[in-house]
Amino acid sequence: MKINLAKKVKHITTEYKLGDFFRNLIAVILGIVITFMGNDMITEHNTQKEVKKALLLVKSELLLNREQINGMGEQVTLEQRGAHYLLNHKGRMKEASQDSLNQYVLLPLQLYSFSIMNDAMEMLKSSALIQKIDDKELAMQIIKTYGGIKTAQECFLFFNATKKEFQDTFAAVPEIKRYLTESKVIDWDFLFKHLEAVSLINQIPQIQSPDIYYANIKLIDETIAAIDNVCN
Repeated sequence: MKINLAKKVKHITTEYKLGDFFRNLIAVILGIVITFMGNDMITEHNTQKEVKKALLLVKSELLLNREQINGMGEQVTLEQRGAHYLLNHKGRMKEASQDSLNQYVLLPLQLYSFSIMNDAMEMLKSSALIQKIDDKELAMQIIKTYGGIKTAQECFLFFNATKKEFQDTFAAVPEIKRYLTESKVIDWDFLFKHLEAVSLINQIPQIQSPDIYYANIKLIDETIAAIDNVCN
């Protein structure tokens, strides 16, 4: 049997070119896939860098809020202690420690304020980076912590609002108003002669427990530790 040499050569050439084509095609496809994978990896790496930066800002904000909430708890504790001290010395203020009186005598007549921040948290949400946090439990913990911070702030606002209601009633008594205007010192033995003064001091320890603030401080500490585990 004779073999047509020209046909065989053409056949071999055709097969070679077809195989070469597929090899080139596969190389191109692999190149595209690798390029996209590389781009995705770079994008993900950059995204996680941005997430860590945002989390560190949240940590800084939580530390500031922790200081403020601790101040709220300490202030409520101090005012309650002061109110109890004044009530325990009702009618015998001359027996009270001068240092204690200096610390407590004006507390029932004053209001204090504390500032809470949530700029870093708002940035984390508005930029959608919170959805990019790999640890979803951490994301939920951050949201829960800021909810606790808001609760603490609302509690202190309630404390102030309730106290102010009794302050206003107390200050509206003409004799008390005149005394506070004219006197250079505050004598609670004189003020306790009025029911409104007794009501004010009695109410302060009953408005709320300072445990509210300390419970939220614990939550903040746990969240800060969780952020450190992710970012370090």
